[in-house]
Amino acid sequence: MVICAVYEARARGVPLDADILAAEASRTRPLSVVMAERVARLRAWAAGRTVTAD
Repeated sequence: MVICAVYEARARGVPLDADILAAEASRTRPLSVVMAERVARLRAWAAGRTVTAD
């Protein structure tokens, strides 16, 4: 996220500030959403093979 904000600030020709960081944070999507299918497959595979971390 920070790296994206730095690129955005440079593209605009302005210093990096909290507004740019906040905008990039709002565009960031968690891996559990972006890779939901892969996470589901991994969880299914691990169900009988691993110990839960509860």
